[in-house]
Amino acid sequence: MEKQKTPFVVGLTGQTGAGKTTVAKIFVEEGFVHLNADLTAREVAKREDVLNALTEVFGKEIRNEDGSLNRPILAAKAFADEHLHHVMEQIMFPPIIEAIKTQIDAYHREGKDFILLDAPTLFESGADALCDKKVAILADAALRKARIIRRDQLSVQQAEIRMNAQKNDGYYKLRCDYTLYNNGTEEQLCQDVRTLARSFVSPQKKEKRNVLFLVIATLIGILLIKFGYELVYRNFYPQEYATLVEYYAEETRIDPDLIYAVIKCESNFDANALSYADARGLMQITEDAFSWVAYRLGDDEVCYDDLWQPKENIRFGSSLLRLLLDEFQTEETALAAYHAGQGNVALWLSDSRYSEDGVTLSSIPFPTTAEYVKRVSKARSFYERLY
Repeated sequence: MEKQKTPFVVGLTGQTGAGKTTVAKIFVEEGFVHLNADLTAREVAKREDVLNALTEVFGKEIRNEDGSLNRPILAAKAFADEHLHHVMEQIMFPPIIEAIKTQIDAYHREGKDFILLDAPTLFESGADALCDKKVAILADAALRKARIIRRDQLSVQQAEIRMNAQKNDGYYKLRCDYTLYNNGTEEQLCQDVRTLARSFVSPQKKEKRNVLFLVIATLIGILLIKFGYELVYRNFYPQEYATLVEYYAEETRIDPDLIYAVIKCESNFDANALSYADARGLMQITEDAFSWVAYRLGDDEVCYDDLWQPKENIRFGSSLLRLLLDEFQTEETALAAYHAGQGNVALWLSDSRYSEDGVTLSSIPFPTTAEYVKRVSKARSFYERLY
């Protein structure tokens, strides 16, 4: 029996009023199944465990008389406070992602080949890790404001509050494979979307991708034969800043291969790397992590800007790894904390869905964190074999 193909998942995101509903309709016309993350979130919000968790944080007033969730009140509370908004996401996102995975698996069993995952918080939730391609639909702010005022019967002030709570254009452009603009006529948008949707399902496009893959694989094979396994892979996994890495690995009692692997996956050895979250330098350390490590080290002479220096970055990054290894006992759990934060990992370890013993993680609910742990572990194994 021929093995069933994995569905091709396209993630659709963008700002309110940009035109996601129209885009989704055209994708469906071109053969995609529409998986609406907002509808999935509404179903998740009906679960008693989720409602109880939200009530504990936001109070009983977010519940209607029948016990259901009062979404406007929850939204008003969450969007008025950045911390509470983050807490709401921590409660909602993991079960939403699990529900989306379940739906994708169900479509897989039904033999569906193409799925459109319509998710306004595609990247914030980590749902982008489930997608083969990501598409953003954007529009000028004035047009979006007029659309949502007309569509949702909002005041100008309400519309502006909702728009200001969302990411800017650059956020989507940086993360998406394709960007569509809805500043013209609906006919023009439909034509652009239809062309893009057909490019995903076109047999000719599939054949071209297969040919390209074959050419690349052949070239890689020739290089491996000509130059040898180690020469090729040492270019991918270098030992830059070796003196610093070896020194601080010994000082913090960490295998230097682990430090090399973290630097490789965090910055690819770029000392000037800066993430959108302002994590900086070789080991991509945030200001909060820096402050915590500086406090634990009793070091009040180094400032956050000093982390642009490879010496200080590797010193603080190695110390952070050491502290996390001591706190969480296993390397996989420590790496998850390095990526997602100690608070998230502590919550996961206390949840029987993700940890059976409170020490090790049987699964990681954030797909991006799970992928990060896998990448670092893979990089470390290469360093162990190559050097």
